[in-house]
Amino acid sequence: MKKILFCLLFVPFFAFCGSVKTGNWIVDINEDPITDEKTVRIFTIDKTKLNNETATFLFTCNSVSLLSFDINDLPKINERGNSTKVVLRVDKKTPIEMDWTKEEIGYEFSDINEINNLIKKGKKLVVRAEYSKTKDFEFSLAGFAKAFKKLQKNCSTN
Repeated sequence: MKKILFCLLFVPFFAFCGSVKTGNWIVDINEDPITDEKTVRIFTIDKTKLNNETATFLFTCNSVSLLSFDINDLPKINERGNSTKVVLRVDKKTPIEMDWTKEEIGYEFSDINEINNLIKKGKKLVVRAEYSKTKDFEFSLAGFAKAFKKLQKNCSTN
């Protein structure tokens, strides 16, 4: 089941679109062959943990998501739309606690610019989220600024 979820989440990132690696971030641009509408994402994966214990930090044109690879961490149907606390810490700066929303496949925050402003000059991002237990994820920010510029450029052309 975990492998199926992983495939559903990440096969579209690599198999059907143009992906470019920028530092530790992947810029993923997919264009619909019928409507020419672009889908743009940038993301990175916590490489400090085993496959089923890791997570990805993902930006789209409209939101930022934290997606755990552990199937048990998926929000239950009755929890979707509920608020949850997520703590972000860039490098050794003061941690910032934020209200995120539980969505179908993870936790989501709707203001991409607020998150960009928090992390754009950092080297490392630590994210703490509450699932069945508290989990910390560590993401490299190498290449983030360049990846975010590509996201902004492609989102503005949609």
